[in-house]
Amino acid sequence: MKTLFCILLFISALTVCAQEVPNYCSPYEYPFEKGDIIAVFGDNVKLRSEASTSGKVLALLAFNSSVTILEKTEETMVFDGIESNWYKIKTDTQTGYVLGALLSLEQINAYDNTDFLFQYTKEEDKYFLKIRNTVATAEKYVELKEELLNPELKIEILNNKGLAQVTNIIALQYVAEACGVEGGTTYLTWNGIDLKYLADVSSIVDGGIFSWQEKLIFPEDSSGHDNTIYFQSTIITNEDEQRDYRKETTQSIAFIWVNGTMDPPFDRAHIFPEED
Repeated sequence: MKTLFCILLFISALTVCAQEVPNYCSPYEYPFEKGDIIAVFGDNVKLRSEASTSGKVLALLAFNSSVTILEKTEETMVFDGIESNWYKIKTDTQTGYVLGALLSLEQINAYDNTDFLFQYTKEEDKYFLKIRNTVATAEKYVELKEELLNPELKIEILNNKGLAQVTNIIALQYVAEACGVEGGTTYLTWNGIDLKYLADVSSIVDGGIFSWQEKLIFPEDSSGHDNTIYFQSTIITNEDEQRDYRKETTQSIAFIWVNGTMDPPFDRAHIFPEED
């Protein structure tokens, strides 16, 4: 029964991925294909005459400028801990080669007309997502590097969900393709000036034996309240599989939203008060 549940969960996760390809990111594969128009993630990225760092520099490509993919080469290179292919690309005036790790995996336009760009980095065995966005200031971009609970994810840009002093919420939704893999969400906020970490919620399913589901309830949600974020945790255990007897335990705690932050600050290790 547990094996069957895992198989069905895996198939379901693959189906979700297939439906959400535009916002799906993985450090194991780059989605760039011939004809795609991709944003440049780096700044002053070197356009080279061949797929190698020894190639002649033809031009410097600005952050968030657009290039068209012509073909993926066989040549690869490790950059920021991630191995990626070189791509032959063209700009408005030139053709050359750029490493895939210097192009944005996603470019998402938010409600305030800000472009958010995404790319990976790996340090030892930890994966991080680098997020850069365009702002109307003298700075070229604002960047946040966020450690990931699971490197495969879907990205969604939300409105402020009723939070004062927030322009957008970025939801990094982890894709769980097997039992026991983290499938929760990391939430970040954008206030027009800064990108900030908000909270993590976990979602782990272990066959038909155990399920741990967490969520944030924002002021705009149907059960939400003004100036409050509720953190809710639900644990379901299968006590008797033959009789389909399950036990469900739900806890919730309120965080007051004050001056653009959660009060008390979100701390997973001390979320719920200790029982006597």
